[in-house]
Amino acid sequence: MFDFEPLPPESDPHETPVSASEVCTRRLDKCSILVAEGDPSQRKLIERFLAAEGARVTATSGSAEAVATLFGVDARDEDTDIVLLNANLPDIRDVDAIGRLRDGGFTRTIIAMAWKRDSENRAALINAGYDDVLLKPVSRDELITIVEVHFKRRSAARLKD
Repeated sequence: MFDFEPLPPESDPHETPVSASEVCTRRLDKCSILVAEGDPSQRKLIERFLAAEGARVTATSGSAEAVATLFGVDARDEDTDIVLLNANLPDIRDVDAIGRLRDGGFTRTIIAMAWKRDSENRAALINAGYDDVLLKPVSRDELITIVEVHFKRRSAARLKD
């Protein structure tokens, strides 16, 4: 009536076979991100979101510390793919911070995190040298998507060189 093939003795009947190509990879594997965020709870949340997707995250509490991380004595500039910079940190004005990074030769992606939602503020940040703007409060999906887009773009450009 029914013709069933018996399962091999070592297989689990509840396990679905998965090929190597079907194994899920995290979206930000091999991406190194510097986060400059003054609010400790926001900084920790952003770190968790990024790390959960495989990113290596370095976090600072301000723009001055971020600049020092990239250009100071113990600089790790070569390791950083993307900088997420709170555009409203009190220690250095956002325009000064981006100016220091760009004038110092940092050519990789810098994304502003800002509260102001108007198009004039966004245009001012882009004109100041930011590559993109994330509006606060930052959602997990938007954060990961924007970072992933910039990381993939940077990775593709590296392959062309």
